Amino acid sequence: MAAFIAVVIAFGLCCPAMYEHRSKPLLSRRKYLRRVAKHALLAAALVAGALALGAVGFAAFENTGLVDSIYDAAMFLTGMGLGTELRNPGAKIFASFYSLLSVLIVLTSMSILVAPAIHRMLHTMHLEPPGRKSAAE
Repeated sequence: MAAFIAVVIAFGLCCPAMYEHRSKPLLSRRKYLRRVAKHALLAAALVAGALALGAVGFAAFENTGLVDSIYDAAMFLTGMGLGTELRNPGAKIFASFYSLLSVLIVLTSMSILVAPAIHRMLHTMHLEPPGRKSAAE
């Protein structure tokens, strides 16, 4: 829960106003690329946090070394499945919940990555013609 709150706070700090309204002009390429970089950084931080959580969980429940724990967590995050055989029942329960979390993390990070491109495409299609007042004004 604390990781989720941290991600929400980080997203709020990197994108405080979210996106521009359709009555506003299209962002310059430089600002758009900065937005894409911020979203990529946020997605990478989300995946890195999930990888760290998985590595700590596998190390705690399965009593494996750091390399094996990171390997197991990375295998779950990429959707490849179980990297090594789990012998401890606690590790199996953790792996069950971590695999569900991994799906959510991957979907969320992909959504964060494509959001700027989709918004730019939709904004381009719905720009107000010059000289026309928008309904929002």
